[in-house]
Amino acid sequence: MGAVLGQKTQLTTSGAVLVPAISPDGKQLAYLTKHCAAGLCTFSVDVQDVGGSTTRTILAGATAGYYLEWSPDRRNLAFNGTIDGRLGTYLLSALGGTPRFLSFGVATFYAGGDSLLLGPTIRPDSVFWIGVAGLDGIVHDSIRVAGPGQGLNAISVVPGTSWIVTLVLQQPHGLWQVIDRHGNVADHVVNACTCGGSATSDAVWLSRAGHGLGESIVRIAIDRTNGHLAARQDTMVTGLFTNFSLTADGAGMVMDEGTYDFSVWALSWPDVLRGRYPDNQRIAHASSNVSASISPNGARLLVRRVVPAGGGLTQLRYSVMPFAGGAEIPLGGAGVPVGARWTDSVTVALVTQTRSGLHLAQVDVRTNAQSNTLDLPDSTIVFATALPNGWAWIPAAGDRIVVRQAGHSRELPKPAWYAFLQQVTADRTGQRIFYTGYNKSTSDSLGVGVLALADGSMTQWASMFAEAGWVEPLADGTALLDVAQTQESLTFFKLSGPGEIQRLGASPRPVRSVSASGDLTRATASVRDYTADAWMYAVLRR
Repeated sequence: MGAVLGQKTQLTTSGAVLVPAISPDGKQLAYLTKHCAAGLCTFSVDVQDVGGSTTRTILAGATAGYYLEWSPDRRNLAFNGTIDGRLGTYLLSALGGTPRFLSFGVATFYAGGDSLLLGPTIRPDSVFWIGVAGLDGIVHDSIRVAGPGQGLNAISVVPGTSWIVTLVLQQPHGLWQVIDRHGNVADHVVNACTCGGSATSDAVWLSRAGHGLGESIVRIAIDRTNGHLAARQDTMVTGLFTNFSLTADGAGMVMDEGTYDFSVWALSWPDVLRGRYPDNQRIAHASSNVSASISPNGARLLVRRVVPAGGGLTQLRYSVMPFAGGAEIPLGGAGVPVGARWTDSVTVALVTQTRSGLHLAQVDVRTNAQSNTLDLPDSTIVFATALPNGWAWIPAAGDRIVVRQAGHSRELPKPAWYAFLQQVTADRTGQRIFYTGYNKSTSDSLGVGVLALADGSMTQWASMFAEAGWVEPLADGTALLDVAQTQESLTFFKLSGPGEIQRLGASPRPVRSVSASGDLTRATASVRDYTADAWMYAVLRR
């Protein structure tokens, strides 16, 4: 049976709603609210009755928040975020009180809310195990989930049945499987992305990213008797949202709807550290995604924009402009742009999608002439960096670095410390590669290492707690590490060698990303603001 969305009702009016979650019976709404002072933002979990306006705060002071889910009995919520410097999933009482840490991985309620299913920390494996636990988080049984994949990223229970729906990451896709209590697979579907999803008593609902203005929410009916999924997939809505949530019977869907505001500033490095953003130095302002990175010599900016392309679709576009502002010159290149980064002060490493895979090229921003080209049959890689007479990249699995120079290839497996790798960036000599990734045990410790191309050795330079982080090579052979130590703030470190870490300061205002010149005199800062409320849609079967 298919379905469409019907009438919608606005549930909140504050304009400050993030990650809304509706209770299974549709009677209560929970959501995150962001509170920012200077450069630090914290998050609270607020609860209100549907149809009411009075809110109660059941958690305050979290430094990150990513997900909320109600228990079937409305007594508890599962919260994924960071509390007191520890990232993971927590159990929150709907009445308030001290949060209880459950797992570094994902979690969902089971058996009417009296038990929990706990997923493992994300790491590649051929098989995964879900822990069955009480509300105290103590595991007393397990359920097998077939792989292989880069990790188990979501668990949901079909209400009123024994069916469990799981998401295994198989980059760039997500494998959703309907399994029973013994791990037997009843059916599966491959999603075009590794986005999240949830189950109701009559369907599996998936988020699906695409080339449109936001993400799509897709509904696939499920047969409760045998766990089989329907062949038909209904796209219910496409939009910008931080979460969608459903009543247990699938008759109501809640999501946040709002507007984004993006700005980019060209600043001195001291101004970044002081949080001084003059209006006359804002070089871009848009309602759609825009950001910029600065060339190593600080003379030019590489501007990244997501622009409408007609028919509800979007395109990624790159252009180059002077640091002081002025006309933007489009960055040339055949195919659909996927990513671009400065190689030196006049050259950009550009990755484009073609019909046969990926095209890698270095582009001279003065002439748009291409050099050092390479075509890969892979449709997806995690990250790529240009080298003298070649390239290095992380494949979709995130488990190694592939280096190809002068027609010869070699593969360097990730060090054992890492669950996966996420970034590679060559230094200014092209003889070393900085790489980053997350720890396989805790999933919230960011590591930075250096690969010496001469002998293939890999050396750990630093590790620290981070919601996110990225590394930029500096002119003197050191590296700048930007670390989001909370979800909305950045702290900056200079790395000179193994264990040689110098804290440079932090942005005293919320900021999305910062890019610095090689001598740390100039920078760009990109900021994103989001204003939204929660809306409930009626789901009409047909």
